[in-house]
Amino acid sequence: MNTVDCCRRDKIVVKCAVCRKPERTYQKVKEGFGSRLGFILVSAGCAVGIGNVWKFPYIAGQNGGAIFVLFYLLFLVLMGVPVLTMELSIGRATGKTIIGAYRSLEKPGQKWHIHGWLCMIGCYLLILHHSCRMDARLFLEVFDRRF
Repeated sequence: MNTVDCCRRDKIVVKCAVCRKPERTYQKVKEGFGSRLGFILVSAGCAVGIGNVWKFPYIAGQNGGAIFVLFYLLFLVLMGVPVLTMELSIGRATGKTIIGAYRSLEKPGQKWHIHGWLCMIGCYLLILHHSCRMDARLFLEVFDRRF
């Protein structure tokens, strides 16, 4: 039975600034998940927002949109699972970031790394949007109380 190491080790050599001779060698460790359950929980937490889980189906059901929720869940599974599987397999196969993974898998002359950049920009914009919403929510809930 094969065992998989959850860390990837690369050597880092520190050279002298003057004579450029190697002074020290370090082991660079790229950490991974220690168990399969942790990986699955992190993936599920990243893929599903709290609004998708609680608020959206509740409000849609209250307003007569229960059939829409069923179709939403059906298409979420039919379209989300293959895309998530593709992203995870590319990440595990290359062991790189999204941009580096697209660069290493694309053929010469192709521009798939641009999609990696768009994914990265989309993630940053999503984080920015959610942090602004959470700041506003915190302000309204905590600091705007009338005594």
